[in-house]
Amino acid sequence: MKKISLKDIAKMAGVSTSTVSFVLNGKAEQMRISKPIVEKVHQIVKKSGYQPNRVAVSLRTGKSKIIGLLVDDISNQFFASCAKFIEDEANEYGYKVIFCCTENDAHRARTLLNILNYQQVDGFIITPTVKMNKDIEQLVQYKKPFVLMDRY
Repeated sequence: MKKISLKDIAKMAGVSTSTVSFVLNGKAEQMRISKPIVEKVHQIVKKSGYQPNRVAVSLRTGKSKIIGLLVDDISNQFFASCAKFIEDEANEYGYKVIFCCTENDAHRARTLLNILNYQQVDGFIITPTVKMNKDIEQLVQYKKPFVLMDRY
């Protein structure tokens, strides 16, 4: 089954792709799009199960709306509580959190940082491991937003 696109929604609604985009981004009133068209687009979106292409949105906005959280052990009560709080706060601002366990292993932490960078997360919250200094320096050098917690 082919994934439905913005163009498909526009074709079904008999409007331009930019009109559909304005409606879905909450700019219909600002762009003076009529209520019947807004309702029609929303009905088609709901009926078709349309989901925006996160990669395309990320390319357009420059944000993935994802934060990478690297902790020693997510099953540890302290880190689990922190993770829950971070997830709740991030959610308030429309962000999602990817949880990763480093198991206090610098090599594993480096691998996870690389994976998260590849996924273009917007920032990191890190419980640094021993020997992670160079990785942190690299984040500074590349101007990646991050917060260190619980350790020096």
